[in-house]
Amino acid sequence: MKIFKNRGDIYFSKSGTKADKEQTILIIALVCVILLSVIVVIFTGAKSDFSAKKFFAPDQTVLVSSDSSQAELPDVGGKTNYLLLTTGEDEETVYTVTLFQADMDSISYKICNLQPSTLLDGNTVASIYKGGGVNNLVQALESDLSVDIDFYMITKVKDFISFYDAMGTVHYPLAEDIKYKDSESADTYSVKLSAGEQTLDGKKFISLLRYYVNVKNDCKTANDLVLNGLTQLINSDNAAKKDELFKEFVVLSKSNMTVKDFSERNDDITVLTDSRTGVNTYNVETLSDGGELDPQSRSSIKSYYAK
Repeated sequence: MKIFKNRGDIYFSKSGTKADKEQTILIIALVCVILLSVIVVIFTGAKSDFSAKKFFAPDQTVLVSSDSSQAELPDVGGKTNYLLLTTGEDEETVYTVTLFQADMDSISYKICNLQPSTLLDGNTVASIYKGGGVNNLVQALESDLSVDIDFYMITKVKDFISFYDAMGTVHYPLAEDIKYKDSESADTYSVKLSAGEQTLDGKKFISLLRYYVNVKNDCKTANDLVLNGLTQLINSDNAAKKDELFKEFVVLSKSNMTVKDFSERNDDITVLTDSRTGVNTYNVETLSDGGELDPQSRSSIKSYYAK
């Protein structure tokens, strides 16, 4: 259909109805897409922040490294034997005698408790110490049991309690109720504990140790008690304050261990208190007949404490 006769006349297509339908469909489809996009933006916007402030904020994404490796532990080795004694206030009466080895070759603790009445070449441990002091006792132990003792550490009962409490407490399971009161020794004590797991402070610990060694004559359980104490108290928290603890140890005890000796064992402490280290424990049981250690006990001590 022609409206004008001149150049530039406008024409309307005779098939306009079909084109209009196609155009209408396209417009409807476009509107649907726009509406769907708006719905999606509204829904996700409720959970996400699309603000300009968020967009231009510094990237605070934390990258987690897949490398979880820790610093390597120092190389350690060697064996060190200790003699641990607790005495009364008179500093002459011996209540507990403990042989302890820190074995850094196998990363282990070895414990052997002896009764003060144990005979060494015809004399009791208690009488040797009271008559000749710690040096004579060390010589007698080395000669009679064929062991080398590197360091001795002597504390009075009350000082042992103070040093122990500075390190913490120990959880220990008791197989039975214990009720005992000592009224004979110069430094009396009592034990009143129920069966089951107990939390032991210094006073309860040393009282229980004295009870097992001197009353029950049960050095095996005494060893187990001390091993539990070592594995729980030699820990990372105490390693962090080891210098302070050593200063307190020097004040509260008598020992031939020097500051230099202690410093040389820093790597040992690092390994023993690291969470990746599994420390083995050995209970060196001794049996005696009238104060004399039986041949098996002597053989065990010699074997376990050999360098």
